[in-house]
Amino acid sequence: MNVGIDQTRGWFYTLMVLSTALFEKPAFKSLVCNGLILAEDGKKMSKRLRNYPVSSLIPACLTANILDALNMSALASMQKGLS
Repeated sequence: MNVGIDQTRGWFYTLMVLSTALFEKPAFKSLVCNGLILAEDGKKMSKRLRNYPVSSLIPACLTANILDALNMSALASMQKGLS
């Protein structure tokens, strides 16, 4: 499971509590938790605060390549942890 640190309260803990209560075992075998990217003001990037870069300024091909690299990195680190 891959989850952002800001999602642990709602998603991670809910799955863990339900799985433990209902099945007496954890909801998943491994967890990758990524951090947050901070804006120029040092706060986490947020739609509410509108402190993120305008997406139209980021070329689509660059965004796709970065996401592919991050996904491959996460997958590789998970594979190392399972062996």
